[in-house]
Amino acid sequence: MTALLTLRGLAVGRRLGPTDLALAAGEFVGLVGPNGAGKTTLLRAALGLLPAAGHSSIAALPITARPRHVAYLAQERELVWPIAVEELVALGWRANPDHRGDGMAQARALSQRLGLAAFARRQVPGLSGGERARVLLARALAQGAPLLLADEPCAALDPAQSIRTAKLLRARADAGDAVLATMHDLPLAARYCTRMIVLDQGEIRADGPPGTVLTQELCREVFGVAVLRHGAGWTIAELEDEA
Repeated sequence: MTALLTLRGLAVGRRLGPTDLALAAGEFVGLVGPNGAGKTTLLRAALGLLPAAGHSSIAALPITARPRHVAYLAQERELVWPIAVEELVALGWRANPDHRGDGMAQARALSQRLGLAAFARRQVPGLSGGERARVLLARALAQGAPLLLADEPCAALDPAQSIRTAKLLRARADAGDAVLATMHDLPLAARYCTRMIVLDQGEIRADGPPGTVLTQELCREVFGVAVLRHGAGWTIAELEDEA
């Protein structure tokens, strides 16, 4: 499989220990861990947005070449300038130097597919947090890069939208792209990710298919919860509630 992201010894002070990681085309990888584990730090260092030791195949690219290879959905969702939804989505198209034209037709088609057409002409600052999150994801997808790094793409979304977003990201991977997304919903990640990486105190504790990663012992130690599997589904519970 083609590696779209390679990290070797990537480290950021005390926030992220030396990390080796390879992400191949066709993978949807859920990066999970408790708050402060270093998930956002890993994404930002991989993109070259933080000073870091070690090697990242993306950070090693010239800045002008990176938009061809990777799109980034940041955790921050604040947008204050008055811009219409479809214009913001079109900015993703324009970010990729391989694209031609203003991208409005592509933005409208993507907005229709993601259920954003009803408020395509609304100003972004007037959207709810969940609507804004969906619009920013659409902008990242409009870039058309083969690799997507998404920091909490399901944050602020209602349950139905969270499932739709996870299914969309899985579909991108199934189509041959690669997705690395930080997630807090363990059952959702286990259901849709092809692979999960557990990060704790800046170190990778586990890496593999969800069924092998989410062990009772690891979930107790890292997350302080019990994990329960029911066929193809998963639930979590407080330790004292575990039957």
